[in-house]
Amino acid sequence: MKILAIIPARGGSKGLKNKNILKLNGHPLFWWSYKSALKSNSIHKIFFSSDSKKIVRIAKNYKIDVPYLRPKSLSNDNSSTYSVIKYCLSTLKKKEKLSFDTFILLEPTSPLRDHKDIRKSIGIFKKKKLKTLVSVAKTECQHPNFLYKKNNRGFISPLLKKRNKNIRRQLLSKVFYPDGNIYISDIKTYLKEKSFYHSQTYALEMPKLKAIEVDDKLDFKVTELIMGKKFFKND
Repeated sequence: MKILAIIPARGGSKGLKNKNILKLNGHPLFWWSYKSALKSNSIHKIFFSSDSKKIVRIAKNYKIDVPYLRPKSLSNDNSSTYSVIKYCLSTLKKKEKLSFDTFILLEPTSPLRDHKDIRKSIGIFKKKKLKTLVSVAKTECQHPNFLYKKNNRGFISPLLKKRNKNIRRQLLSKVFYPDGNIYISDIKTYLKEKSFYHSQTYALEMPKLKAIEVDDKLDFKVTELIMGKKFFKND
């Protein structure tokens, strides 16, 4: 099984400006995903994809090979993950005559994911002969049973039409959300489904500590604090 890792790092982030190159624990945000992929010893090639010349320049200072600049049309707010992945796969096939069986998407916004997580997820993917694997985290305080929506007049109503008003939280069924850490898929399946989510998607539960995506300033500060603690190691 030949595995390709795709690390997409565009320049036009909105929630946190220039987030992919902000220094986190002494290194740009994108470096943590690249380092973990490299150290996992489970990946045949790492494709670092960016539309930003500045990001590419910094990446090359870290000895990351970035031979292709992603088109701006695939790097705006409306660009789909599918279009970016398809571009990466087709570029490697056309320009380098490289093809793969499987790919793993490692977004820079999940720097708490380490090489052991990558190795473990790929091991499960192979052992279970899966088509697609997505990492998830359990949510408790945001359970749909307790969520409300607000109308344009400012009044709230339950999100669920049918909900149990008196049930204890401990008795509710477990609910999970994709935490952004790891996405693995058989390439044929992904190109067919155009998504990681379908009837054969396997959920790999990640520790709550690692289920933080860096999308804004608060996320960045929280991640910085976690990485600075002795109980967390990403080396």
